[in-house]
Amino acid sequence: FALKGENFDGHNFVEEAAEKGASAIIIEKDVTLKNPEATLIKVDNVLSALQNFASWHRDRWNGKMIGVTGSNGKTTTKEFIHTVLSQKHPTLSTRGSLNNHIGVPLTLLELREEHKYSVIEMGMNHAGEITDLVKLAKPNIVLVTNVGSGHIENFENIEGIARAKEEIYDNAPIGATRIYNLDNEYTAMMRARAPGDCKVMTYSSHARDVNVSLKEKIFTFDYIDVQGVIEGEPGQARVHVYGRQQVANCMAAATAALACGVDAPMIWKGLSKCKGSWGRGQLIELASGAKVLFDAYNSNPASASLALENFSKIKTHGKKYLVMGDMLELGSHGPRLHYELGMEMAKAGAEAVYLQGAMCAEVERGLKEGGFTKTIVKSKVYEEKLAVDFGAMLESYDMVLVKGSRGMKLEKLVVLWQPQNFEIKYN
Repeated sequence: FALKGENFDGHNFVEEAAEKGASAIIIEKDVTLKNPEATLIKVDNVLSALQNFASWHRDRWNGKMIGVTGSNGKTTTKEFIHTVLSQKHPTLSTRGSLNNHIGVPLTLLELREEHKYSVIEMGMNHAGEITDLVKLAKPNIVLVTNVGSGHIENFENIEGIARAKEEIYDNAPIGATRIYNLDNEYTAMMRARAPGDCKVMTYSSHARDVNVSLKEKIFTFDYIDVQGVIEGEPGQARVHVYGRQQVANCMAAATAALACGVDAPMIWKGLSKCKGSWGRGQLIELASGAKVLFDAYNSNPASASLALENFSKIKTHGKKYLVMGDMLELGSHGPRLHYELGMEMAKAGAEAVYLQGAMCAEVERGLKEGGFTKTIVKSKVYEEKLAVDFGAMLESYDMVLVKGSRGMKLEKLVVLWQPQNFEIKYN
């Protein structure tokens, strides 16, 4: 499919695709092809053709599909659901974050007859995008993990984000099961607005009469023990992930598995097999004996606040350090939200702070006004010498939280600190 983007045009690679064995190539421009074994199919719009083809392919598949969106936790929830469901039947899920108008159809085209379940992650930056993805994937089960201020640059307020997320419920096929998180005020309001004739399942750590209720029992850097009740079945599981927010992700996954017909004992077993993914609360050992909590796959005000809260409550024998990169896609709200982040960082008990990004001055202002008087290292762009010098401070038993949006590529710092168990990803 010769897709066009801001920085590329797939039509420039048609000949190369044919040479590498493509049997059919979808185009919208006139191109010449030397390889006679490849068939050219010209359409009005390549992207529409890709989406229509994926929709047709999805309609021929008879398994159960779960659609997941949310401001935070959707990728981890997707991975947890996949882990639990895979115990019972082959399950397809979105690879990485292929969760947009191109990624979703690509995922749908991977569906095969042996897949009994599919978990599709749906991301969005603007209103209407979730509607398009839902109409494409036609999920049997739909779920919003939560609503926060991520991607707020394209909305007037958080209520606008909530309305955009709610599209997954409003456009779900007739008969779809709607799963609601009652612990988030916006998703709880969505539940209150749900039509009386739709099938609903709920989860909460606090509300009564829900399908799944879990709470944190033990919380460490290496794992979290959750306990509670899944459809009347009490139990507990040790989940090898970091952060109290993982309780909500576990509840979402357990409820989705129930909706797919998996019984509670198997769900409890499956939760214990769940683990974190790259850049999401990933624990990294350094040669110095220090540890890095690498949580820089994504960042927004809600997830950054949670990361700081978790980090401040963890006990360590050494000192604590903070590395904070910019939170992107906040638009005109950016300066204020970064200043507020600095105010929160001041309370985290850090020995020193490293700031990187265009908003580092706003974060610094918040830090100082919040009473932080220790070392602040800052740079608007990545500077290797500063990163090396900051890493030289780290000693055995020290802990470093690295948090920032993916576009900040904060893994560059971690690589300089001699990580012992870190796979480098620069894309």
